[in-house]
Amino acid sequence: MKTRYLCFIVIVVVIYFVLFFLLKTYLPFSGWITASATLGGTFAAIITAIIALGIADKPPKVVKFTLNIKVNKNSYSYYGFDQLSLTAMQQLLESGKEFSPSYQVYFNIKNISGLTLNKPVVTFELPKELRHPDGWRKEVEYVNPTYHSNLFNVAVDVRQFEYEDKIVLSNNILPYLNDKQELPIWIRMCLSQDDKSEYPVKLSLNCDNAEGKTMTETIIPSKLLEGIDKSKKEGG
Repeated sequence: MKTRYLCFIVIVVVIYFVLFFLLKTYLPFSGWITASATLGGTFAAIITAIIALGIADKPPKVVKFTLNIKVNKNSYSYYGFDQLSLTAMQQLLESGKEFSPSYQVYFNIKNISGLTLNKPVVTFELPKELRHPDGWRKEVEYVNPTYHSNLFNVAVDVRQFEYEDKIVLSNNILPYLNDKQELPIWIRMCLSQDDKSEYPVKLSLNCDNAEGKTMTETIIPSKLLEGIDKSKKEGG
């Protein structure tokens, strides 16, 4: 039983005893006994009702999940001037922007809530610094930093917007997510083995039948890329 219901019971008991002694002061003995018995029955009913409410008021169901982040080493993509149109190359040179190689970063979400999540919604809050160039082809006349993800594979309830220095990706990609079931979401990010900066990533998992949960993890590119062959040449 929740603490607030125990407090209610204590308050009711205190009120009963206060009235009990007040009645003793103002009523004759026979009237005091009768009034006390009636009062006791009333307060007992109130306490019973409070106990019943406390038992019925179960704690809300809350989403619980684990998150495992890893890089798909075989998803390496290099961005070089030899792949650009002249217009895009000029644009890149004028902006002074350089792009590190990109990889698919997997966010493996495992439902450990103890229940099936109905209509789970996955939402990422990502830093702008790790975006990769979009339209990186000879026929494209621009370079547009963006995020690609398998979140977009199912165009059900896709949302993408940005504010300040953050990019938000969100989608309802499954009708349900069973307990102990894993959900592998990948997002392509530009990562450098020399980058030791910390980039916070927020992941929220919400659903129709439980309270959602938000988890914040820190991505350090140099740490995430540990074990990947540094001798790999650009364009490989």
